Order: sequence, then structure tokens, then C-alpha cells
Amino acid sequence: MRSKWMVPVALLLIVAGFTALSAKRPRPEPPLTQATIQAETGIPVELVDVRIGSADESLSVTGQLAADYQVNLSPKVAGKVSQILVEEGSYVAKGAPVVRLDSDDAARQMQQARAGVEQAKSGVKVAEARLAQAQTGREVGDVTSFSQIAQAEAGLKSAEANLEMVTTGARKQERQHADNAVAIAKTNQDKALSDFRRYKALFEQGAVSAATLEAYETGLKIAQANYNSAVQARSLVEEGARNEQVRQAEAAVRNAREAVRSARAASKTNEVRAEDVLAAKAGVASAYASLSAARAALATAEQNVRNHTITAPRSGWITQRFVETGQYIGPGTPVVSLVDLGTIVMKADISETDMAKVRAGLYAAVRVDALGNRVFAGRVESLIASADPGNRSFTARIRIDNPEATLRPNMFARADIAVRRIATAMLVPKSALVNRNGGTEVVSVVDDKAEFVDVRLGLVTGDDIVVESESLKPGDRIVPAGQDRITDGAKVKPE
Repeated sequence: MRSKWMVPVALLLIVAGFTALSAKRPRPEPPLTQATIQAETGIPVELVDVRIGSADESLSVTGQLAADYQVNLSPKVAGKVSQILVEEGSYVAKGAPVVRLDSDDAARQMQQARAGVEQAKSGVKVAEARLAQAQTGREVGDVTSFSQIAQAEAGLKSAEANLEMVTTGARKQERQHADNAVAIAKTNQDKALSDFRRYKALFEQGAVSAATLEAYETGLKIAQANYNSAVQARSLVEEGARNEQVRQAEAAVRNAREAVRSARAASKTNEVRAEDVLAAKAGVASAYASLSAARAALATAEQNVRNHTITAPRSGWITQRFVETGQYIGPGTPVVSLVDLGTIVMKADISETDMAKVRAGLYAAVRVDALGNRVFAGRVESLIASADPGNRSFTARIRIDNPEATLRPNMFARADIAVRRIATAMLVPKSALVNRNGGTEVVSVVDDKAEFVDVRLGLVTGDDIVVESESLKPGDRIVPAGQDRITDGAKVKPE
């Protein structure tokens, strides 16, 4: 019996001992929560500065791309297509031949026109030679006529003096005068003979006219007559006057008078020479007019040959071909279509409400869905003044440089047109905005304490937005994300 009770009693003692030991140990404190920790150290946040910058208001539009320059090339003349030098899709440089027409007939006409120019040049040379001959004849004639008249008048005076001498008798001074007269007459005769021979040779060479030679022949005859008269006069002085000598002296006077008349009559020939000069000048003018006409005909023929080759007016791409080799075409018939892809135009639709915002010169960032996020710089070139009656929208032409020919006609495009710019504005990230209490606020941090500040919104520019606020200024620190974890007045810990 004793052993039965000992085991339960021992168990009770052991339990009582453990209970006593447990009562002496301290109870553990409850675990710390995240909120408790953040309340003491602050909520970790990222901060950014309120900054000053420029802001652009952009207008998003869509439209279709088109070539700024596209033209169908055609010939100016009719003819048969002899060569097609391009294919659809090929690139051609400015001035490169595209299509040639058969130009054999045009080339022959050009050769004939060149021959006409050479013939006209020869005509000018002949006319100028005739003018030079006529001018020389007139100049020589003027000098000769003056000299012949002077000689004839001198001979007349000598003959008259001789007549007076034979009728009155000679004195010593008269004999000396007679000798001098003979010497002078001999010198004039020799000169006249030499001039006649020289001009006769020139006449035989065709260098002077017959009228000029006749004038010198007349001068020789006058000089010879004057010399004979002088010799006879000296003879009378030496021998004394006889009736026959008196008659001879009188005859000499008559001859001298006739020589004066002939010399003066010969001077009338110069009037004819002047008319010859005028006629020669007219011939030169006519020859030059013929040369000008021949050159104009040659220029026309050369242009006609060039017109048989159709060239690219500017560099570009051949998009379509309309003719085949051997085909006969007329002036104005399209042969190929040429597109210059160096500049592309986007025809953007502008709504009635936005039309007043758009003007020429505004920058546009153009994107094409097929080309990913690549941005092409453009400028608004013009705004069509009238609206499309179907959708009441206006069309803006946006010019885009396309040096790599990446953009192609008929592509769908989007553009953001910078319609307004604010040069100086207060900017915050759009992610910093919080809709709270029926308004828009940002979380400002001052001395590690959060404060919700009311803001008024302005233009959106990329990831930023323009704001206005009496409680916010440039340089203030704000929370750009995670504002839902923050309460007004909470302690924060900038990271």
C-alpha cells in the first residue's frame, strides 16, 4: 500500500516544483511591428527637388506621309523610245538620263545648222573685206583728188605766167622762175608716175577699185601736161617770144584750165566712193544678221537634240514606268514617275478647336508606328485655310527632313506639335501628384516631416508637369512615389 502512494506523490512534487520555477521567470515583451519602427526612425522615402525649367504644350495629331516632290517625267518632242535607262525602284541623280528617244533626224538637222553657221561666218569675212576696200578707196581718193586739184591749179598759174612772159618778154627773174617751174613739174610727174604704177599693181591684185586707178591715171596725165607746159615756158623765156610760141602758151593755158576742170570733176568720184562705203557697211550688218540667225537656228537644233533625252530634274527614286522600248510617244506623254524622298510631308488632321493653336514654323516630333520609338524632327510648313467638309478638320503640312529615305509615302504617322512654350516654370514629376480631399497635392518634406501641399496644375511636358502653389517654391524637397504610405505630419527618413 505504501508503494502505491509514493509514485503519485512524487509526480505531484515534480509538477509543483516546475510551477514554482516558472512563476519566478519574467514574461517576454511583445514583438516590434514595421509601423512601430517607422514611427520612431521615420518612413524611408526618396526625395526630389522642385525645379525651374521650360515647358512645352504639345498637340498630338495623326496623319499620312506624302512625298514633298513627285512628278511624272515626259518629253517635249515626239519620237520613238530607243532606250529606257532606269527601272522601277532605282535611284537617279539630278541630271541623269532616264529615257532616250530616237534622235537621228534631229542630229542631222543640227549638223546642217552648224554648216549654216560656218557659211555665215565666211559671209561676214567677205563683207568686212569689202568694207575695208571701200574705206581705203575713199580715203585714198580724198587725198588724191586734193593733190590733183592742187597740181592742176599750180599748172594753170604756171601756164598763165608763161603766157604773160612770152607776150611781155623775159627777165632774169622770169628765167629763174621758169627753171624752178620745170624742176617742180618734173618732180610731180615722177611722183605721179610712181603712184600710178603702184596702184596699177594693187588693182591687178584686186586690192583697189578701178575708180581709184583711174584717179591716179588722171593725176599722171595732169603731171605730164604740167611738165610739158613748164618745159615749153622755159624754152620761150630762153628763146624769146614768137607768134607760134604765143599760140603755144595760150594753148598751154587752155590745157591747164582743162586739167583743173578734170581734176575737179574727178573729185566728184569721191561721192560715189562714200556711197560704196555705206553699201559695204550695210553688207556687213546684213552678214552679221545672217550669222545671228544661223546661230539661233543652231541653238534651236541643239536644244531639239537634247530634248530627245529625258533627264531627272532632281535626285530621287523611280516609282513607276509607263513606256516600253520601241513605243512612239508624243510630247507630254508620261514615261516614268520620280519621287524625291529627301523631304517628306506629313498631312496632319487638326480639329476646329485646335486650329487656332497651329501656325507655320512650329516644331513637331514625328513618329511612325512601323519604325518604333524613333523620332523625326519636323516643322509646320502651312495650315490649309479651309476645312474638310466631311469631318470639319483642317490639314497642316509638316515638312520632315528624310536624308536616309527611311520615311516613305503613305505611311501612317503621329506627331506632337509644340504649340506653346513657357520659358520659366515650376516643375514636379507627374508621379508626385496625389489626389486628396477633392484636390491635387504633393508631399513636401521639411525637417524630415511630411506635409501635404495643395498645387494647381499646368502644362504637361514629358514626365513633368507645371504646378503653381503658394506653399511650394523651387528647391523644396518632395516625395515622387510611395505617398500612400505617408500621412500628413509623419516622420520620414530620406534615402
